[in-house]
Amino acid sequence: MKRVASDPTAVNGIAADSRENIRYDRATKMVSVQGADFAAVYDTAGNMVMSSEQPAFSLEYLPAGVYVVKAGNARIKIAR
Repeated sequence: MKRVASDPTAVNGIAADSRENIRYDRATKMVSVQGADFAAVYDTAGNMVMSSEQPAFSLEYLPAGVYVVKAGNARIKIAR
């Protein structure tokens, strides 16, 4: 958790790179996104391989590999 004490407009205890709004369930291969209208999935080469405007979507049709899911300011790395 990052704290920014020198910035009077900062909210203490909330990190700018919080991952709380993206979750991945390995068993169902579902990604859940909260707090963002759009999510994009990238491969390790940086190519967007899928996107969604839905709050939950499946990665089951992607080949096994490592992906980055970005939604708003949040991002997570997923190995499937």
